[in-house]
Amino acid sequence: MTYREATAAAVDRGHRRVPFRGRLQPLWSLDVDLGDLGVRYRLTLRNGALTYTVAPQSAEADGVLRLTSTTLAGLLADGVGPEQFAAAGVQVDADVSAVGRLLGALDEPDPAFAIVIP
Repeated sequence: MTYREATAAAVDRGHRRVPFRGRLQPLWSLDVDLGDLGVRYRLTLRNGALTYTVAPQSAEADGVLRLTSTTLAGLLADGVGPEQFAAAGVQVDADVSAVGRLLGALDEPDPAFAIVIP
């Protein structure tokens, strides 16, 4: 069983944490392709941290969202879930459940969270 398969099986059983095995592996990765800006972001959730990069990646992402920056702003403002992406004009390449798993791993933001304390 590969690391990715083991991770998916653990998540399917309701587990959020996966034991560390060797080198760091992303838990989930998602490409967001903003066609109107000509930029592609790679979002990676690994070890509890969501990071992004615009650097080209050699490995394929679990999913790709193709949309415009205006559509992205609307999705974020309206809180649209993966099941409504098609109606919103978002093209999802690969498994829609990968997007749902990524979003499901995120917590609601706390506006009172102190990022920097003097």
